[in-house]
This record gives sequence, C-alpha cells and structure tokens, in this order.
Amino acid sequence: MILAQVLLPLAAILCPVLRRPSSAWDFGLWTMAAAALLLAVRLAGIWTYLPL
Repeated sequence: MILAQVLLPLAAILCPVLRRPSSAWDFGLWTMAAAALLLAVRLAGIWTYLPL
C-alpha cells in the first residue's frame, strides 16, 4: 500500500515529462522526482514504525 502511495504520484510527475522531448527543464523535473521518491521512501520507512 505504501508502494502505491509512492509510485502513483511519481507516475503523475513522470508521465508528462516522458511525452516531451528532453531538455534542461525536464532534467530538473527528473531530479525533483528522484528527490521526492527518496523522501517518500524515507518517510514511509519512518511511518512503518509509528503506531497509526
């Protein structure tokens, strides 16, 4: 379930990027998407240890 919460927003970010030709702006979006994925994985790792 956590994996779906991470992959769905990531797919929403990357799909428009993949449709357009590569550029410096797209490289920035890829970098932000990678950073967001790493942050989400870290937060998910923390959340699994918290009583919700």
